[in-house]
Amino acid sequence: MVAWKGKRTFATAYVKGKYLECTVDLLHAIEHKHLKASFPTTKKVVTNRFTLEPGETVDEQMTAWLKEGFEDVGPGTGSKS
Repeated sequence: MVAWKGKRTFATAYVKGKYLECTVDLLHAIEHKHLKASFPTTKKVVTNRFTLEPGETVDEQMTAWLKEGFEDVGPGTGSKS
């Protein structure tokens, strides 16, 4: 497994058989053809899980989610003073 994090993990990826299983934590649920599930992990954060099949690549929307997760979830979502 590979995890991307700042103060808090915002994305993971791992190989399961011939598939790449990915998660990205955002402040909202997403819609995408590869989405398998979205579920709250805290009061603010939603984990979005999707699968890539052999030959598929990360598309522009997935790249945007990684950037969003890095900016919104990676620094932590607790109270800012």
